[in-house]
Amino acid sequence: ILLIVFLEGEGQWSPTTIKSQFLHIFIIIQRIPSVKPGIPRYRIAVTSNEDVPEFGPDVPKPNEFDQDDEFRH
Repeated sequence: ILLIVFLEGEGQWSPTTIKSQFLHIFIIIQRIPSVKPGIPRYRIAVTSNEDVPEFGPDVPKPNEFDQDDEFRH
């Protein structure tokens, strides 16, 4: 089971803050300062429990995206 966390501001979040036997994958999305005026920008991170096998697609490096077609993909 997957949890999507939308982090507001410059805070940090750790998967260890939620104790659950059912949550295995965490996607953390955080809005960051934009380099293009008027176009939102986001940082994406994916983490999982140790017992979850590797899976894709991989998040490209750098893991920052403008809100556009590449971000949707």
